[in-house]
Amino acid sequence: MNTHIYMVRHGESPKVDGSERSRGLTDKGKTDANRITELLRHESMDRFFTSPYLRAILTIEDLAEAVGKEIQIFEDLKEVVFLSDDKIMPDNELYPLVTKMFKERDLPSPGGETISGCQTRAVAVLKEILKKYRGQKMVIGSHGAS
Repeated sequence: MNTHIYMVRHGESPKVDGSERSRGLTDKGKTDANRITELLRHESMDRFFTSPYLRAILTIEDLAEAVGKEIQIFEDLKEVVFLSDDKIMPDNELYPLVTKMFKERDLPSPGGETISGCQTRAVAVLKEILKKYRGQKMVIGSHGAS
């Protein structure tokens, strides 16, 4: 039996005051989440996993509810930590930093982590999921850099 994984990057999210963990979805992000639900609702999904960040949860939440499944949250599927305390980094600082971090994968962000560190923790979760749920169809709510 084949294993099917649908990696779903979170919908567009507003960069407002608060934390990375609590950012929701913009109207466009909500529309995109609805599209994901419509595209995948008939795929007979067995499992749903996501990052603990609200934007990732909200992106797959309606789909999980539509097929009667619960979402399991894995802390280590979270976004790259760019700043301590899950603070939001402004785009004018974030985009040059991300470009530099992808060129130098072991370069830590200020108060955060490296790209390679983020990928190591996320891949460990993916391996655990693949081992435990082999042969199933699953959705994983994720981020652009994790």
